[in-house]
Amino acid sequence: MNFFLKLLILFFAVILQLTLIPHFSINKVEPNLVLLLVIFFGFFEGELNGSLWGFLSGFFLDLFTLSFFGVNMLLKTLTGFFSGLTRKAIAAESPLIISFFVFFASLLSQIIYFLLLFTIGAKLSFGVTFYRKILFLALYNSSISFLIAPLFLKVYCQKRITTEGEKF
Repeated sequence: MNFFLKLLILFFAVILQLTLIPHFSINKVEPNLVLLLVIFFGFFEGELNGSLWGFLSGFFLDLFTLSFFGVNMLLKTLTGFFSGLTRKAIAAESPLIISFFVFFASLLSQIIYFLLLFTIGAKLSFGVTFYRKILFLALYNSSISFLIAPLFLKVYCQKRITTEGEKF
């Protein structure tokens, strides 16, 4: 995928996240499509590209939501970076392994988000937030990632095969 196609996909995901995705909430928890893309881009493209796509997605989210500007940029940048770092340690060619990774990446991302909001001064209870929001969001994202992981595997495994073939 080229840069502009990914940028368009990311921008479309932000628009969906803010308009259509809230209609798919369960117990006031909605899947985070943008976070999923950042995790996937970081996981399949490495820490540098993961950071870039995390920063851009966070910027778009912060721009359109107008709450605590910069928090999403920081959070998504860190998530993309650490997802990229983890790729070196996990040889995931299976949607199941990837969905486990997405579960833990979403969990960590949302815990960091909670801590950022807490340091800004938001009055939140960690126990209630963890069980009602963070854990459920991680499960929701993980379930969705199991469905879309084959698409990413196909695109990125084909890219890797083509790139390896060009070395000869």
